[in-house]
Amino acid sequence: MNRDEYRQQFEGAPPIDCAKMKHDIQGRIYEETKDMSWEQRREYIRKGSDESRRANEQRLMRCGELAVREDPVEYRTKEP
Repeated sequence: MNRDEYRQQFEGAPPIDCAKMKHDIQGRIYEETKDMSWEQRREYIRKGSDESRRANEQRLMRCGELAVREDPVEYRTKEP
């Protein structure tokens, strides 16, 4: 697959505003945690970490291996 074919896969997809997404997520987390004590925030973070770990384990069980994204060959640097 060449670079143009790779990019064509995404034609018509809406653009992603990463900075806006980051600010939206940070705002949501702030609203959820602004009135929490230090211990409650620590538990909030621990709970999120545990949920993320469980989701990764479930993905691993479904796939049988971790999915690793590989860059198309032409994006890799050539060895000397």
